[in-house]
Amino acid sequence: MPDSIKAIENWDRRAEELGKNATMARFYRLLMLGMFSRMFKAEIETGGDGLLKKVLEEVEAEMEQRAEDLERVELFCDTR
Repeated sequence: MPDSIKAIENWDRRAEELGKNATMARFYRLLMLGMFSRMFKAEIETGGDGLLKKVLEEVEAEMEQRAEDLERVELFCDTR
């Protein structure tokens, strides 16, 4: 087998590993945002100020975007 084909196969295997790692990193970032969201909600329920509500809105918007991004990555990985 020519070295160029071996190199391509190695790159493909490595790219798949990197893709899995990137997907896991995205998942854990989303998980952390969810934890922040719950923390902010609990603070707001105990009398938190308007700033916390604004931050919560921003966190929830970011969570939604990252969840959509993660779904797109998962769909791409499933079709490979």
